[in-house]
Amino acid sequence: MPDKEPQEIGLHFLDYWRVIRSRKEIVLAVALLVIITVTAWTMTLPRMYETEAKISIKEDQADVDVFERSGMGFSYNPFFLRTQLEIIGSRQILYKVIENLNLCKEWGKKINEDKTPIGRGLAFAILTGALRVQPSRDTSLISIIVRMEDGNEAALVANEVAKVYREHRLGEKRSTMMRGVEALESELEKQQEKVSKAEEELERVRKELNISTMGGPGAVTIDKMKLSAMQADLVAARVDMYRRVNKCKRSLRGEHH
Repeated sequence: MPDKEPQEIGLHFLDYWRVIRSRKEIVLAVALLVIITVTAWTMTLPRMYETEAKISIKEDQADVDVFERSGMGFSYNPFFLRTQLEIIGSRQILYKVIENLNLCKEWGKKINEDKTPIGRGLAFAILTGALRVQPSRDTSLISIIVRMEDGNEAALVANEVAKVYREHRLGEKRSTMMRGVEALESELEKQQEKVSKAEEELERVRKELNISTMGGPGAVTIDKMKLSAMQADLVAARVDMYRRVNKCKRSLRGEHH
């Protein structure tokens, strides 16, 4: 029984081969007809151009570490890149692209016989169909690919998508940093109030104990070194606070330009 199975398989194959050989003209004619039909159909299709714009995306880190904390190592967020892919293809970004490039009007000239602008929803559907956003493996790069009949228009749209997304990210970061500066200025005012109260209390105690800051005769003396160190720390603290605020503001101005 085991020897019969290979023989039966061989016989079936020979049967199929005999059928093909006996009808080889028909087989060749069908194959040739399919090739000609596909070639002719391909030649009638409009030319399509595909352009690609690559951008590097990194999760926002504290470029200005106001409080100079150490040991805050980089933490990888596995959902960040996927989130950014969804944002790039979102209505928030693509509607802005449609508005900036006036695509409703431009595509209306091509689609409508009366050249009237198309609706924003239709423009969004066309742009979504032409757009493909994909990450580059094992990198922080994202490819924005646009496929259209007009190569120049495809390049224009791909670059505009990258530009609008960049402005979106910068706007979010700028808003976050502005909130940080406002919080820092508020904290600075509170610290200045505490310093002012401490200075007033120091002056009151000095007068009560008849402490002379000039070291005149008959005055009660205190540890001059300690007092000088406290005053130096006070000045240094004030300078440090102003330095941090200015550092944040310079960073914001730099990003704005």
